[in-house]
Amino acid sequence: MPISRTPKIAPFPVWAVHEENPKVERYAALPKPEWLKQTVLFGIPLTSQLTQQTLGDPAIQYYINEAISEIEHILDLYITPVEFHEKHDYDRHGFTWNYNYLKLNHTNILHVKALELTFSNTNQPGFVQFPLENVHVMPQEGVVQLVPAFGTSLSGFLLSAFSGTQFHALRAIGMTNFPGGVRVKYICGFEEHKVPALLVDLIATIAGMKI
Repeated sequence: MPISRTPKIAPFPVWAVHEENPKVERYAALPKPEWLKQTVLFGIPLTSQLTQQTLGDPAIQYYINEAISEIEHILDLYITPVEFHEKHDYDRHGFTWNYNYLKLNHTNILHVKALELTFSNTNQPGFVQFPLENVHVMPQEGVVQLVPAFGTSLSGFLLSAFSGTQFHALRAIGMTNFPGGVRVKYICGFEEHKVPALLVDLIATIAGMKI
């Protein structure tokens, strides 16, 4: 039965599958207002001397969201999972000799949902939809490639993976490239409660500074 997405890969530590005990607490949940008041805001009065208003949890949550947004914009590193749909140019040489080496626009990839070929500028499903068993993901580099699955010879892989009337028609007329011919759907980010502790601390520090 075909898989609906590539296996989930731990973005940090990349490729890790198991932690031995005793282990370091590498992960933390995203900060909440009450937690922020007990840590980076501890001992800081949150009441205005001028108006006597107290800074409430909704306002603190606003600054936490601002901190997350700032980190994502500056580092292009997404904290919670985000799905991306990208177009990349089809290159015949790359498909034939480089296993369709694609450098995606974002890193810390959790998994890939689709890799397709289409030779039109529409949003219709691709003419050739590659089995996700053939998609090799390098999450930290933001790279995907097409490689043979278990039990498939390289020649058999090329024959099966590159099947499709539109694709063979393109090869027959000698076309070597096509703008936006390769479509990739993938998800980046960290799982819930699996955000690296360093990033959580950075979010809390920036939010505290803004407050």
